[in-house]
Amino acid sequence: MIFRIKPILCFGLLLLGSTCWLPAQEVVSGIFGFQKITLSANSDSIIAVPFNRLSADSGLVSSVSGSVVQVQGTPNWTASQFVYSAGVQSNTYYARFDSGAWEGRYFTITNNGTNSLTLNLAGEVLAGVLAGDAVSIIPYWTLGAVFPNGGNPTNWNGVHVTTSTFSHKTDLLIPDFTGNGKNLAPTLFYYLYTNATSGANWRLSGQTTNNNDDILRPNTYFIVRNSYSNATFVAMGDVQTTKTVVGIRGSLTVVQDNFVGLPRPIEVSLDNSGLLTNYSFTVSSSSFNQKDQLLIFNYTNVAKNQAPVDFYYYLTNAGWRKSGAGTTNYGPSNVFVSGGGFIIRRATNSITGPFWTNSPTY
Repeated sequence: MIFRIKPILCFGLLLLGSTCWLPAQEVVSGIFGFQKITLSANSDSIIAVPFNRLSADSGLVSSVSGSVVQVQGTPNWTASQFVYSAGVQSNTYYARFDSGAWEGRYFTITNNGTNSLTLNLAGEVLAGVLAGDAVSIIPYWTLGAVFPNGGNPTNWNGVHVTTSTFSHKTDLLIPDFTGNGKNLAPTLFYYLYTNATSGANWRLSGQTTNNNDDILRPNTYFIVRNSYSNATFVAMGDVQTTKTVVGIRGSLTVVQDNFVGLPRPIEVSLDNSGLLTNYSFTVSSSSFNQKDQLLIFNYTNVAKNQAPVDFYYYLTNAGWRKSGAGTTNYGPSNVFVSGGGFIIRRATNSITGPFWTNSPTY
């Protein structure tokens, strides 16, 4: 085990709190960070966890054959070590490429050998992955990992424990990642429930199954609906120092919303985001005929069912504009807040499959 000692770095974050980078305690991670986010009573909070979970291991690619990646050396993994097994292995893992042409891309691990990883490529081909590329093995965030039992029987990391199936104190809403169109309603509603005879666990509304191991997708956001008193959510984990790649859906027939969050512990400006330069963001030729848009929430609002309040678009030869805000170029503005989610709205006649590559600015 190698210890990487880093100085403590703290950043003031707009609206959502502050983040500190602390000395890392493990080799596999570079820098460990945390951020406090207030969950206001009787309100929705749009949250994207700005950190990754600590990686389980890392290595260098030896070769690729179909969906199987061989790594160099002898890591001596146990067969199926990185495969989810209910009641036995609570984590689902993904492999993230940390260098090379596919840096920032990740795929769920479906099987592993002593030095190999089998990936769910979802129809893609690993043509760009070469020998020597770095790869990390990382557990997905799960409901139980993001909101662990810290010893308080009534509040798990900002989530109030519910004791009645008819009146939830806190709900967790998951956006619709596969639906077509815009203004899509959430598709999954979880709540943390306990009764006198069982420990607390996450449930889907109307069901009784334990969903603690359900994963939360990277590079997306979720909504915490707090119907009780003010609470504090603490996000903590590994600071991603590599590129991150976000898949963006489009449609030839409808305007398509994408629910996105960046794993960055600092604010990011439009100019530094790579949204224009490292992604096929459709440029608008006129403020009256806007194409692709970036929708931002007001994170200080105290309300449920919050809608975005700022709509940004890129105007040909004029830079980043905000709807209704005149001719100001908002390119230098830090519109991407650490811990906050946003929406990329793709115009009609766009294709599914482009990838947005975001590079760290730290």
